[in-house]
Amino acid sequence: MVRAHSEKAPVETSLLLRVELPAVGFDFLQKFSVKPGAVFSRVQTAIVDTFDELAVRLEGDLLDAGPCNNDLYQVAKLRCEQHLQDWQAKLSQATTANLRAQRARSELARMREAYYREVAGLRQQLVRKQQAEERGDEFVPDIISHFSVSERPSEAEVDELLEEQKKRLEEQHLVQLERLTKENQQLLYKLKTKAMQANLQGDLLAKRMEAPEQLDAATQTVVEKRESKATETVCVSTSTAEVQTLDD
Repeated sequence: MVRAHSEKAPVETSLLLRVELPAVGFDFLQKFSVKPGAVFSRVQTAIVDTFDELAVRLEGDLLDAGPCNNDLYQVAKLRCEQHLQDWQAKLSQATTANLRAQRARSELARMREAYYREVAGLRQQLVRKQQAEERGDEFVPDIISHFSVSERPSEAEVDELLEEQKKRLEEQHLVQLERLTKENQQLLYKLKTKAMQANLQGDLLAKRMEAPEQLDAATQTVVEKRESKATETVCVSTSTAEVQTLDD
């Protein structure tokens, strides 16, 4: 939230934190004024750490919304960071424009003073010329120039100032890019870990589904062996009975 009052008033940046629980009618809004010159990335990091700590403190009473909520959080976080970078870029452009305007005002004041001094010198020479003509003397004008159009604001100096602003923005961009790259690597690591866990759970589930089938196959094998042994016993008994009958 940015409020600009006038040219001399500083830019006011406010941090608004709102917590709402519709089920119980709880609605809390807290406003903080960010100090001038504060590093916004440090403020944002502190906010993220605060929310993480809040989630840890309330983990006994809250349910995790799952990976979808984390993805939405990351998307919102990246979007906020992008808006913050855009705002910082606009602020840098405004700072550059303000410096150029201040330089132009100072140069204009200097040129105005030089112009008035040169006009005063020309008036003095005009009076001296009139006095010399009245006396019949020859008048030799003095060549004194206090005002020079060529002394306007140097384009080289303006370009140098813009180049410094450009380098500073590039450094900030590299810092942000490095931090986002690390976060991306962490997210990829978490994604790979989740994928490995899912594969392990799938293998475990497959093994559990195969176990009853193996048990049924083993049971069927034991029954078949028992039936085979019973058949062999009957055959042996029958053969014995036949032998006894022949003996009689």
